Amino acid sequence: MASTLYISLPSRVAAQHRPDWSAQALAFALISAEGRLQQQGHSSLADLKALAISAKQVAFILAASDTSLLKTKVPPMSAARLKQALPNLLEDQLITDPSDLVLVGGDVQDGEVTVAVTDKAWLEGLAKRVKDWPTRKFSAYPAQLSLAYDEASQTASALIEEKDEGLELSLRDGVQHGLGLSLESAGMGDALSMLAQLSNSTKVAAYVPATAIEACQLALKSDGLEDKIEILPVSWVNRVAGINTNTPDLMTGVAAEHMASFDWSKWRWPLRLAIALAVVNLLALNIEWFNLRREEKDQKSALLQVFRNTYPKETVISDPLKQMQQKINISKRAAGQFAINDFAVIAAQFSQVWDRVGVPGGVASIEYKDRSLFVRIKPNVQVPMDALRSALGEQSMKITTASDGALRVSTGGKE
Repeated sequence: MASTLYISLPSRVAAQHRPDWSAQALAFALISAEGRLQQQGHSSLADLKALAISAKQVAFILAASDTSLLKTKVPPMSAARLKQALPNLLEDQLITDPSDLVLVGGDVQDGEVTVAVTDKAWLEGLAKRVKDWPTRKFSAYPAQLSLAYDEASQTASALIEEKDEGLELSLRDGVQHGLGLSLESAGMGDALSMLAQLSNSTKVAAYVPATAIEACQLALKSDGLEDKIEILPVSWVNRVAGINTNTPDLMTGVAAEHMASFDWSKWRWPLRLAIALAVVNLLALNIEWFNLRREEKDQKSALLQVFRNTYPKETVISDPLKQMQQKINISKRAAGQFAINDFAVIAAQFSQVWDRVGVPGGVASIEYKDRSLFVRIKPNVQVPMDALRSALGEQSMKITTASDGALRVSTGGKE
């Protein structure tokens, strides 16, 4: 089942003061594609690597105080050109060099675009830490835009959580509007009072830890904010309820060299299987080659032994088969028999084949030399070479064309 592993990150400032932040317990949740909570808890970044195996993607929730949402007017242009123009369009609103920031714009509405801005080095450092994770899809969303916003009732959402000996306040009070603050040495009552001042919405759903609900309700009653702020227990389902395809993914602004490389681990077993098959095939080919080589040696040895047994007086043996054929032909001639490459035998066999597939009266002359028959064809006579070659092959003979154009017929065709 496709699921997403959400990991809540500390603020960038807190991480700078604690270089070992990745070894600290981070809040996480594994949520299915249907929005069902499968697992949650706190664990270090290294331990979460194993859990990422079961997730389709990993989504980091950036502290709201680390991400600014800036709005600017834009002329009509394509998405690619808008991405290139963002540093210039936001120049007056940025106090840092745009090259040190990640700028991700949302959809253009009424000639305006909301741009999520965060520190590039912070995201690149995060990407390097998870570069060897088994998951290939990584995202990073601002905490304020991860909360839901009820556009129909204009109800804002806020999250107050304890982080690094302080409070982290995240507020979303618009479709593309939100903010975040890190509050040090402040209590829940102070955070709620500040929330009431920061939100422009008439109604705010504030999510707090279950253990702090009673204290927060007393603080609201004391400050007279019960009509504006509703206290609800926080859960992972509602803290990521606002994430959708329109939520700016700040990880898209991280350079490719800092992201995860090709996932060789997924191809580990297919590669092993391919290598094993290649090794088996190579072994089979080598075994077959050795068998054929051994069979060749056995046949040569057997032929050599037969030749020596038949002709024990022969001392020089270079080609037993050829020498044996020569001996047999000599013996046949001595006994008054024709050898297979004698003129009479070759001429008779060629004559039979020519009468069957050749052109009647097409032969101009026949000459016998070097145990071969040289046949010259009359001019303008078309010889059916394929049929002639096939018919001669059936008689264990072969035909080739000599350098002077004559047809050379000799023994040695297919058996």
